[in-house]
Amino acid sequence: MPDSEKTDNTPVIELVDARKIYRMGDEDVNALDGVSVKIHRGEFIAILGPSGSGKSTMMNMLGFMDTLTSGKMFFEGEDVSAIGASKRAWYRANRIGFIFQAFNLLPRLTVLENVMLPLTYSRVSRREAEERAREALSRVALDHRIGHIPSQLSGGERQRVATARALVNNPGVVLADEPTGNLDSKNVARTLDLLRSLRDSGLPVVMVTHDLEVAKATSRVVSMRDGKILEDYLQ
Repeated sequence: MPDSEKTDNTPVIELVDARKIYRMGDEDVNALDGVSVKIHRGEFIAILGPSGSGKSTMMNMLGFMDTLTSGKMFFEGEDVSAIGASKRAWYRANRIGFIFQAFNLLPRLTVLENVMLPLTYSRVSRREAEERAREALSRVALDHRIGHIPSQLSGGERQRVATARALVNNPGVVLADEPTGNLDSKNVARTLDLLRSLRDSGLPVVMVTHDLEVAKATSRVVSMRDGKILEDYLQ
């Protein structure tokens, strides 16, 4: 869609009748079964469901980590349903910010180096990469820990480093996969406050969770089961 045709109401991401079928032995498994959803700027959405509900498959689609069997996907108004592997990799590197439950920090790299890592796949100078990493760490109030390695940080601090790393490429959307799963209750609350602050800045934040209490911290819940959306409601 040309920029002149885009409006503030254009979803950042939209799935239309999205289907993903996996072959398991002699059986077809409908991991996504006709899912349609729109994600707009400034939303904090929980994709809620038990194991096997399809929520992780949806996250993989939204993050360009897998492709649809059928249906449509749009990103910022562009049809990205049938793009190739190299273009999907470009979107992952430049337009998606990922936050993982296990943090996925490299143990021998400093905090600053871990946050800079996504920019090594972009055409960004080291000086600019370091400036952007410092800015992202300041945003999560960890600029005083830039020289530490992950083993010297608390679980909550490691999650904040992972969040800074997700922000360093100035993404169009942040995808958080069970971001509170490895945290105690105090750091769960801090992480949810941080995600809400990202939402308040205009970024859409999509969080996969199986925890109803965690989902209550969001502004919208998409509840899934058996590859289908059961409910989609504001709260």
